[in-house]
Amino acid sequence: MPRTDKNKTHSKSSKITTCEPIDCFFSTKYTASNVNKMLEIYNEMKDMMICRLCNVNCVDTKLECKDTYSPTFVIVRKNYCLSCWLQKVTLHK
Repeated sequence: MPRTDKNKTHSKSSKITTCEPIDCFFSTKYTASNVNKMLEIYNEMKDMMICRLCNVNCVDTKLECKDTYSPTFVIVRKNYCLSCWLQKVTLHK
């Protein structure tokens, strides 16, 4: 005798909702093929990348290797500073 109770407990209406990431790292236009040149650019620019929401605080930045075949390094940044990100997370709940 088939059991229909099992189908009712796993209905499609009980979907788990997922959120999109609020802040990820994005590539910038600052690239170089030499590590020393990239470090010079990074040291000049890391304090100039400000939050896109409050326009006051600096955001997290880091260096990444964009291409390994012909070495190209790029600066990646986040969109929001930590305080704006925390506000967005609390509002997003």
